Amino acid sequence: MTGATEERGRTVAALAVLLAGCVFHAVAYDYVPASDALIYLERARQFASGRVLDPATNWNLAPGYSAFLAVPIALGISRPILLILLQATVAFAAFRFLVGRLAESGTISSSGRRIAIWAFSANPLIWAACAILQSEAFGAALMMWVLGLAWPRGSDGGVGGEGSLPRSVLLAAACTALVLTRVEVAVLLAVLVVSLAIRGRGTARWWRPAGAIVIGVALAIGVNLARNQAMFGRTNPASFGGGVVLYAGVNQSGDAAYHPGPCGDRWTHEGRFAGYVPPSMESDFRTLCASGSDEAVRAPRLDSLFREAAALRRAEDGVGVVATWPSKFGRLWLLPNFFDIYTADESFRPGVRFADHLSVDAWGVVGAAKHVAYIVLHLSMLMAIAAGLGRAARVGGDARNWAALIGLLALVQTAMFVVAFYGLPRFHAPLLPTLLTALAFLAGPPPRPRPGPDPAGPDPSSAESR
Repeated sequence: MTGATEERGRTVAALAVLLAGCVFHAVAYDYVPASDALIYLERARQFASGRVLDPATNWNLAPGYSAFLAVPIALGISRPILLILLQATVAFAAFRFLVGRLAESGTISSSGRRIAIWAFSANPLIWAACAILQSEAFGAALMMWVLGLAWPRGSDGGVGGEGSLPRSVLLAAACTALVLTRVEVAVLLAVLVVSLAIRGRGTARWWRPAGAIVIGVALAIGVNLARNQAMFGRTNPASFGGGVVLYAGVNQSGDAAYHPGPCGDRWTHEGRFAGYVPPSMESDFRTLCASGSDEAVRAPRLDSLFREAAALRRAEDGVGVVATWPSKFGRLWLLPNFFDIYTADESFRPGVRFADHLSVDAWGVVGAAKHVAYIVLHLSMLMAIAAGLGRAARVGGDARNWAALIGLLALVQTAMFVVAFYGLPRFHAPLLPTLLTALAFLAGPPPRPRPGPDPAGPDPSSAESR
């Protein structure tokens, strides 16, 4: 059996394990699309039929994931399990592409590449992220495509060649799709551009991938501006769901969690405004929610009201807002990505609430045991990632550069959700597969230095640059 045949066999086996795991997770947990998934699916059906500017389905949630789902739906593929298998396949292809780029560049070893692929494919936490119709798995795939295209492969002159036009076009397109799927990652792409500039050491070559990233982000923002102007008569670079996200992390209850509403069915019940929105603004929310206005009118007003409420909360109780940061951090990183007891909980209790996840009374013996197993697996994976990053730092070279980049992305994402937004375990899912590449370093350092020029061009002090 040739090496290429063996490699294809390993790839097929890894993909089969991932898809089987996704099916198992969806069936075992009796997955039925709910909440945001219903919006994504309804909007995807609208997109597939050519209806792309309905304010009722486009006032919140970025449009990219629905655009992705619209393609198979337009082809008659609409069953949730088939869409789950499709997005899992896309995520696998993106991960394989990323670790392939890292191996070809000499950043990781071939054995490390295989370890990373199996850590992705045989990982129940990845199965969980791929087995729900939310934007996290698709966003993770796009992030990996972006990082793979931005990372050097060598001087092959092809699509992956340094500074090639096809590569730049693909990178810009991937960035556009990524920001249209999860708009907050524009901040992470800014970090990537800065990283390229730092590695450029004053040369011109870093402008090529950096320019593609900037163009891609600008295109996405332009699309959002045009869509919102057409639907709402107002310019907005993201969506009119941003205000509720900004407010959720600082809401009046102090639990730093998002709760549907206040114009959703849960919050229109008598008294349910109390404790969630600032008391001085309850009448404003009640009036708006009872106005009967359609989304084209109500959504921008509600967005503005939530932003005003967030500013008020920060001004009135800045210390209390800061006090929620540890719990938001804990929710973001210390629990598996599909754990969420916070959104539907009307008790407004703060904290990570580990005990609630492990309660036998609430979940039964089997349920509590499963939660323990998932938490142990998750925390073990985080420790393995940290060990891989530490080993890469000791190896130096491109291994250290890659570890520094993905570590910085994780830190910036953490700061963004802890300080500006609210914390949920699934919010780490878009970056989790990228962090899994750190496990490749546990196999040992790459066998040789990366061939080809530096992604930012030759060192100006070298003889070659002169």
